[in-house]
Amino acid sequence: MGKVGLFDLEKQFAFYGAYHSNPINIFLHMLFVWPILFSSLVLLYFTPPLFNLPHLEFSPFGYNVDLILNIGFFLGLVYASFYIAFDKKAGFLAALLCFFCWVSSSYLAGRLGFSLAWKVALAAQLFCWTGQFIGHGVFEKRAPALLDNLFQAFLMAPFFVLLEALQMLCGYEPYPGFHAKVQAKVEADIKEWKAKISTTTEEAEDIEDDDGGDEMLRRGGRNRERFPRGAEGVRYEEMLEVREADEGDGLAAPPPCPSI
Repeated sequence: MGKVGLFDLEKQFAFYGAYHSNPINIFLHMLFVWPILFSSLVLLYFTPPLFNLPHLEFSPFGYNVDLILNIGFFLGLVYASFYIAFDKKAGFLAALLCFFCWVSSSYLAGRLGFSLAWKVALAAQLFCWTGQFIGHGVFEKRAPALLDNLFQAFLMAPFFVLLEALQMLCGYEPYPGFHAKVQAKVEADIKEWKAKISTTTEEAEDIEDDDGGDEMLRRGGRNRERFPRGAEGVRYEEMLEVREADEGDGLAAPPPCPSI
């Protein structure tokens, strides 16, 4: 509470919530966000260790795991640090999940080997990202947040998904009144977005109407050129001029051509 800018949890979570208000879309993100992080760590397991740091041998429950202090480890460390900085309680739980993902992904990658692990990880990435895009396109009907905020899409999404789950399951709040304040900001953001969509649609319709009016004028001009300047032709030109002067009120089709 009281944090500003990048670490303003209330502001950041409200921005995320504005793009994830549909229950089905929320569920799909809860289902797919952490597997995306996990499969990314599987791929990063095969990167070399940073600064030639030694491997760590870890044997939970009798299973030998070769832990490499590489980009995957550094990525998990950055994620965990950010989450704890946002909120100590939920952030600590998220940090534990990051550590679990790093250890378990290292075990899986070591067992599969690179030739198979990258295929499994790529398939998981495609499946999970597709599920999220379906959630936005079909249910949320709003483009995903990654188009507006890459920081949130790739770094904060796992934490926000966890925070949403904690709110739903046990009513957790980082501080009293957090959920109500966030919800008010989410509703205001969605209202503003819908207003912009409505304005854009109306402007597009106005442009179409203007284009239609211009086309009618062009047709009227062509009709005028086809008629000689006899008595009937002069009267027809006068009718067209009246129609052209009335363009601002919506131009109808040119008057029927008089017979000559």
